[in-house]
Amino acid sequence: MVEEELEKIFNQGKDPCYLIHGEESLLIEEAAQWLYHKALGDGAEDFNVDRFSADDSQFSMDMLINSLQTMPMMSEKRVVYVKAADDLNLMTADKVAKLIKYLEKPSVEHCLILVAKNKLDEKRSLYKNLADKKLANIQLFQPFDDKKIAQLKKWVQGDAKKQKLKISDTAVDLLIECVGFDLSQLRASLQKLSLFIHPRKDIEENDIKDLLPEGKIQADIFSFIDSLSFKHTTEAISKAHILMEDHGKSAIEILAMIYRRFKFFILYGVELKKGNTNPSDISKKIGSNYKENTVISQSIKLYTIEDLEVIFAMIVQADRMLKGSKIPPEVVLEKLVIDICHNAPFKALLSSR
Repeated sequence: MVEEELEKIFNQGKDPCYLIHGEESLLIEEAAQWLYHKALGDGAEDFNVDRFSADDSQFSMDMLINSLQTMPMMSEKRVVYVKAADDLNLMTADKVAKLIKYLEKPSVEHCLILVAKNKLDEKRSLYKNLADKKLANIQLFQPFDDKKIAQLKKWVQGDAKKQKLKISDTAVDLLIECVGFDLSQLRASLQKLSLFIHPRKDIEENDIKDLLPEGKIQADIFSFIDSLSFKHTTEAISKAHILMEDHGKSAIEILAMIYRRFKFFILYGVELKKGNTNPSDISKKIGSNYKENTVISQSIKLYTIEDLEVIFAMIVQADRMLKGSKIPPEVVLEKLVIDICHNAPFKALLSSR
């Protein structure tokens, strides 16, 4: 996460207690470390930090409370850092009562950081008290998904910056398409790319195509879908055959790609009807990536709403034929491409089923 976001959600590290939890361990680790250093400031670590792990057999609530009552030494704050707060949250109400009592009137000279690498049960006594009584700044970090593409792109660009790299928008899109939403894998890929392009510092789309096994495949997928979007019939058919013959993609898989693009056309059109003409804002709302959005914004002019309705009917019919007819899959796919590009009825093949 970028500095500005962390400053905002963590109130510049000024709160007396923080609870960081969720299932995205890398984000949690990044956030916890940033918060730790922010709260400690210029204080000497050896004299102003106490670390605990709630799953340790030697852990005791009395020791934790004692740390929260020990004054900082030549520092504005003393940091008390507790790992495995999952176990702390599992404790019964009577066992966390002392901690709750302390947090109701916390010391301004202490910062308690509770870190759990799982999503905590909100019904347990500790969490419920922290949330209901607003005793802690609680932040949940969950894995990215296709609804959070914009945030994921920002994370990739931020992580590249930490590695003294710069990555283009199209390269970010292709990297995510190749690697997925796993942050550890994305970071590892950036590290590989850094070595691959050395001494350059700018990562471009072609670098990903050359280095990552999936790079060329994803690039060819985008190329096919883009040709189809612009109704370039011959190019689209040729590129569909490359996907099937060179990359082993099935007609069903390619049909899913076509469906995805035309779904974006519909969603993009809905946003335009609402008066939203900002391509970047539309991209965030519909979940398309930078490169897709550029192509969609240019090629959507080639289609009317009626065209798109007919195309969706064609896609449904093609899906049925691929799953239930004896017509060769490549023939069904070619016919669909031709009909999309030429607004032709998709009936000729139906009669031959």
